[in-house]
Amino acid sequence: MISWYTFQLEWWYTFELLFIAIRDNYINVYYKGQSLCKLAYCRDGKIKGETNHKYINKTLSKKTVNSYNGLICGTQHITSLDQVEDLINNAEEYALEEKKSSYGYILSNKSILDVEITFNATDEIKRSSIDYLEATIKQGKLVLNFYEAKHCSNAEIVSRTEPKVFEQLDRYEKYLISQEANIQSSYKLVCNNILDLNLSERFPLAKTVLEDNLSLVVNRLPYLIIFGESRNSDWNKHVAKLRTRLHDRLILKEN
Repeated sequence: MISWYTFQLEWWYTFELLFIAIRDNYINVYYKGQSLCKLAYCRDGKIKGETNHKYINKTLSKKTVNSYNGLICGTQHITSLDQVEDLINNAEEYALEEKKSSYGYILSNKSILDVEITFNATDEIKRSSIDYLEATIKQGKLVLNFYEAKHCSNAEIVSRTEPKVFEQLDRYEKYLISQEANIQSSYKLVCNNILDLNLSERFPLAKTVLEDNLSLVVNRLPYLIIFGESRNSDWNKHVAKLRTRLHDRLILKEN
């Protein structure tokens, strides 16, 4: 169990189906939009994990099951976080079509720095969550681009009047504007943590950011990316309406 934290992170990274996201003082391990485990240091030096009971055994009475240094407490079903494949198999039935359709793209794109990003509530903006953050280098700066991912069957992107997704994107834009400085400093720290934890293979731009001392810039205009091939006979009309408002911020991934 010595150095379990570092070992486990490196070992979990060998599972190509998982995405490890660096948070503030903890780490989330995701599978198709679901947090299989939250890992954090305890004061006693142990690593505490939190896993939703449905990924272990949905008949358990506790909603959250704790683990310490990888050993899961109070269950005979899955007794260790080393049983990653079992956690994945149990999580599969809860994966939404929207998350399934975008997940392959997320895993294959090493420019994606974060997923399932929470925008905390402010006085004017309610708590929200956006799907992923993709970073690109432009004019010597690291640009942070935020993406809302939808499956083509999602009712929020089609409407005879105004699609609900417009309100969602407007809310994200307000948050990005109001929290720009906090977002910049937060992801600068994330880049540092990626290198400290030897995780730069998944996000190689982190090393470039620190070695070249790149500034971080927040793109205040979030993107909408739609996955899947729609069978809706009016699909082209709906796309045209989205395009009129979003222009190049609308991306279609049919395959």
